[in-house]
Amino acid sequence: MVAAVRDDPGRRLGLASRFYDDRPGCASIRSYRRAEMAFMRWQVRRGLLAAPDAPRPGSAWWRAVNEGLLRDAWEADRLLAGRPGPASRPSVSRWSGFLQRPSAVTWYRAHNASIVAGYIGRGLEYLFAPIGFNWQISLALVPGLAAREVAVGALGTVYSLSATDDQLAGALTPMIASTWSLATALSLLAWYVFAPQCLSTLAVVKRETNSWLYPLLMAGYLFALAYVASFITYRVAVALTG
Repeated sequence: MVAAVRDDPGRRLGLASRFYDDRPGCASIRSYRRAEMAFMRWQVRRGLLAAPDAPRPGSAWWRAVNEGLLRDAWEADRLLAGRPGPASRPSVSRWSGFLQRPSAVTWYRAHNASIVAGYIGRGLEYLFAPIGFNWQISLALVPGLAAREVAVGALGTVYSLSATDDQLAGALTPMIASTWSLATALSLLAWYVFAPQCLSTLAVVKRETNSWLYPLLMAGYLFALAYVASFITYRVAVALTG
């Protein structure tokens, strides 16, 4: 849904506007449409959302942040409609809270949570670019800290796929094949070999040692090792595959 309007600012506006339509059995949120559309129209007027191949390309940063906001809002809508699975990131939960209890406070928190998440995602992309990760992978690593398998669902969300758990892997396969290089795939595998991807393990270490020193040292050491391993893997793969 969101991916289909990625390169069309007008359709982005339409998608954002439809989110505020009335839903059966839910409190109306139509009164919040004006504030959202004012923000969107400002971005369109500035040319920030223009397609990359437009005469004056838009901002890759703003396009991604805006896409994240739309994705969060519509993911919350799908979850409210009964789609199985947890929210992919905390900002989606904020939008779910807004849909269930509309108010100026819940809308403000949801909107700004998505903006902040977008900034974090783009910042992580710059951090992980040397090891071949795009912003979708970088963003999926965050919820993936809870458990490795969560990263698959997060990738499905950031690629705007609407599928059940059983169908998600199959839907992701052609998307990954067309957007990831072999070097990126190998780099991600190297990352998961070393990076700590289960926060509960670090919590157990903290409890058993009664100190934050050891879990922080463990996390820092493993993240650094994962980054170095991914960097070497990516660069060697790029050199061998051209």
